[in-house]
Amino acid sequence: MWKQNKFRENKVMILEIILSLLVIVLVYTTWTQFRKVETSEELVEGYEVWIDEFIKRVDIMAEQLKQIDSKGTFEADDEVGTFFKSLKELQGRITNFIEETTDGRQTIDEEETKKEKE
Repeated sequence: MWKQNKFRENKVMILEIILSLLVIVLVYTTWTQFRKVETSEELVEGYEVWIDEFIKRVDIMAEQLKQIDSKGTFEADDEVGTFFKSLKELQGRITNFIEETTDGRQTIDEEETKKEKE
């Protein structure tokens, strides 16, 4: 009977050691994954800011192209007109792409403006 109790105590001790090691491993992996997620979130925030700035610049460029060619003088010239048409077409493609990819998504500035109005 004494041997049975000693055997049970050893089983419990071994089980405690295994479970302790398992907890340590799980805590470590959870912590490392948490750090990776934080790093990824910071990168995403940086990309969102970059994209918002890019969208602003494309909008400014579109307005400037409209102002430059308000009279249609660049379209009349052959060499300059061809380049200008290509430039306007490229700008149009970029604008369409931005509208398609940001459909329903507010930029950071739009969110801040909305918060200020409330």
